[in-house]
Formats: sequence, C-alpha cells, structure tokens
Amino acid sequence: MSNTASCTIYVAVEINARAEASANIDRGTVDGGLAASIFVGVLIVVVGMKFIRKRSQSGRGTMTGTSASENTAFIRTAPASKATLNTSSNSLSSQVEVDAVPDVRMKAPELVTGSQLEALLQLAHRRAYPSHVLTLDDLFTKQCITYIATNIGGEANRRDLFRELNIIPAVYEPEEEKWLRDKHNYPDFKYTVLRTWLFQNTGTEVADLAHLCRCLERSNLTVISDALTSMHFAYATRSQAAGSASSERGQMDTASKASQLDPSV
Repeated sequence: MSNTASCTIYVAVEINARAEASANIDRGTVDGGLAASIFVGVLIVVVGMKFIRKRSQSGRGTMTGTSASENTAFIRTAPASKATLNTSSNSLSSQVEVDAVPDVRMKAPELVTGSQLEALLQLAHRRAYPSHVLTLDDLFTKQCITYIATNIGGEANRRDLFRELNIIPAVYEPEEEKWLRDKHNYPDFKYTVLRTWLFQNTGTEVADLAHLCRCLERSNLTVISDALTSMHFAYATRSQAAGSASSERGQMDTASKASQLDPSV
C-alpha cells in the first residue's frame, strides 16, 4: 500500500515537472519570436528611412565626397580666366560656367592711403581742357596771361597759382619787391612773373593751356580756367572762319588768273 502511494506521488511529480518545463519552453519561444519580430520591424524602418533620405539627396543634386573633392581641387588649380567646368551627374549641374575663378593663394591687396584715394578721385572727376601750345609770340597766349593777371584777386590765390606752376620764390620775389617799392600796377607785376614762367618753360609740356587751366583749378580759380576755355573756343572758331575765308579767296584768285590766261573763259 505504501509502495503504490509512493509510485503515484512520483508519477504526479514527474508529470507536473514536465508540464512546467513544457510551459517554460512555450513561453520562451513566444518571447523570442516577439523580440525577433520587433528587431526585424526596426531594421525595416531604419533601412527604409536611409533609402528615402538617399533618394531625396539625389533629387536635390547633393555632391558626393568624391565630387566635392574633385570640384575643390579644380577651383584651387583653375586659372583666373573664363572656363567651362564639366562635372559628374551628382554635381549641382552637368555643366557649370566659371568666370574669373579667384586664386585664394594670391597676396592680399595693398591698402590705398587717403592722399592716393583723393588723387584717384580728382583724376576721375578731372575736367577736360583744350590743348594749346603757349608761346610768347602767340596772340592767344598774350590774351590768356593778361586775363589771368587782371582777374586774380587775393594774394592767397596768387601764391597758390605760383606754387602750382612751380614758380620758385627767386623768380617772383624780386618782382614783388619792385611792385611794393615802386608802386607798380598789381596786374603788371603778375603779368611779368607769368611771362618769365612761360619763357623758362617754352617747348615743354608745361607750357600748354590744359596744364595752365588745371593749375588754376587746383588754386580755386576755376572761374578763370572756364573763361580761358571759352576764349580758346572763340579763338578756334575765328581761326577756322579765317582759314575758310582765306581758302575761298585763294580759290577765287586762282579762278580769276585762269580766266585772264584763257580768252575762251
């Protein structure tokens, strides 16, 4: 009786243990399958996002690392001139026009000083004055010097003009002393100094109406330089008219002589 009971208890324990083991195996299988399903789902999502991102970047034309390095190398070695750059299909465009590619290795530009900038601005806005060779025996030159000597008002403007014309004190100071001592006429004093300047510079580019007008402009005597320009225009007009009249008279004289020589005319 005791043996039968013991066998029964042993069989019940064995069945219970096998049932628990089977239940544990089934639970582990379910948990492992669930984990595998989650892993596969996450993997699919990650791969899908990478694929979508790659296609969107390709649509925008983003350069790959190789294309970027190739273009950078070209820009560094390209000459500073207009050229045509053929890039790969992954670049911004299949054909890019490069105009005056800067050389990043070139030296930094030198700074321009204030005086240099002022000189450049004056050169850019400089007036155009007529050119006329000034000589002592020229009637127009005498008119110009007389007008300047008569219309320079203050002593400061006179000294500024002498300085712009590079008239040294050894030239104008003796004449200035004579003017003060002998009470000469003020325009006569300036006229004498300008004649001396012209005599010393005859045959050079300094003895020119355009240079004289620019010196007057820098001496704040633009009114006088404008007047000389108008005088030159009138002088050129009269000279042209006189030349035309002289030519017509010459043609008439030639025709008259020809008619006198040919009785049939």
